[in-house]
Amino acid sequence: MSGGGFAIPRPVRVPGGIRAQSRTGDFARTWWGRRWLEVLRSLDPGVRLGRGKTYARQGQVVSLEVVPGRIHARVQGTRARPYEVEILLRPFGPEEGDRLGARLGEDPRGAARLLGGEMPPDLEGLCTSLGLSLFPRGPEDLGLSCTCPDPSVPCKHLAAVFLLLGEAFDEDPLLLLRFRDGDANVRSVW
Repeated sequence: MSGGGFAIPRPVRVPGGIRAQSRTGDFARTWWGRRWLEVLRSLDPGVRLGRGKTYARQGQVVSLEVVPGRIHARVQGTRARPYEVEILLRPFGPEEGDRLGARLGEDPRGAARLLGGEMPPDLEGLCTSLGLSLFPRGPEDLGLSCTCPDPSVPCKHLAAVFLLLGEAFDEDPLLLLRFRDGDANVRSVW
């Protein structure tokens, strides 16, 4: 019971849910993972960020899929059915991906770093020099939705997905490129 005499609903537990590796502290270790989480903080999630951290650490995310321009997740909340969460970002078009792929192909060390699980430190600047943005520039670049009844964007379910993505991008920077490159032109260089 809370101080007002009402029970606070607890989320339905998810056996085998996707749990954050982080048990305390930050969710991202790398510059690109932290840069992704800066996008979340720029959305001003307020107290929902803390609740999102709890959801991510408790394994409330049931599924998470990353495809060009779209991230789809199912997050279990207090209701019987998981909420559907989407993060949309216009993927690079064919010409944009070709330009970036060509520039990446000129730097074999950078390509090797990416394949080895490390994002080259100058990749964001390279994208900017080509008129592209590796990360969303702000809320106007994103389409965010959740089927939960909370009218705030981002809600705790969206925050949990952002946080888990920070960790996933840490582990596999090519996953971030998969999200951004609609035609896989960047990846075809290797």
